[in-house]
Amino acid sequence: MDALWVLLITLSGVAVYLAAGWRIANWNLPRAWVDARDELGLCGEDFIRGSVKGRTISMFLFWPVYLSVRAASARLGRVIDAGDPERLKAQVAERDARIAKLERELGIR
Repeated sequence: MDALWVLLITLSGVAVYLAAGWRIANWNLPRAWVDARDELGLCGEDFIRGSVKGRTISMFLFWPVYLSVRAASARLGRVIDAGDPERLKAQVAERDARIAKLERELGIR
């Protein structure tokens, strides 16, 4: 009887895992097509389709790893962008120009 409960709980867990993987893979399918066409634009449509299928299957089966890597990559990208001195200079100059424009419009200066 205990083995039956363990089996039911395990099967339920696997079903939830696969259902979540299916939804995440479908949600990321348009992005997979765009990325595949950007990376493999000169290859044939069959090759691009195979690449999308492989990426979708890996997302479906390994979605926790995929989401973790994607989140870490996005966070790391924001940290790296925040430390770029040229970009910071451009942002400060843009902000200063916007402030000067608003001050002129309001008649402050």
